[in-house]
Amino acid sequence: MPQYEQDRQLQILEALKRTKITETQENYIRAEFTSQIFRFVDDVEFYFTVTETEK
Repeated sequence: MPQYEQDRQLQILEALKRTKITETQENYIRAEFTSQIFRFVDDVEFYFTVTETEK
């Protein structure tokens, strides 16, 4: 299930304006959001873990 959730998160991020996906790994996504007016950049990281019941 984590792969589905990660794929869905990537779809959402790709659809957002001023968003740059900077890194993806098996269980990790890193992206940057740029504010519209002042062009401030904020980082966000998503970690996807596998629980015992999902193995």
